[in-house]
Amino acid sequence: ECGQTFPPSKPVKDLWEEKEYQVNQTMPHPFKGKIRMESDERKAAENELLFNNRLLQIREASEVHRQVRNAAQQFIKPGLTMVEICE
Repeated sequence: ECGQTFPPSKPVKDLWEEKEYQVNQTMPHPFKGKIRMESDERKAAENELLFNNRLLQIREASEVHRQVRNAAQQFIKPGLTMVEICE
């Protein structure tokens, strides 16, 4: 972990300063994925700055999701009611 507290309380941006978010797994889209991966025009569009900025935001959001999910799994157990989980 990158110095996160439990439960998570530090902003992810503060934990990943000057670093790039990890690319864990990339997969083609199940429907038009092959066309997208082979299209030169599409590859060029994906290399543009706007696309890369959006991708960075998505990776940051996925890191937040990962940290929250890991923290929640520490106390959410099978058989608990929603009220018990919220308390």
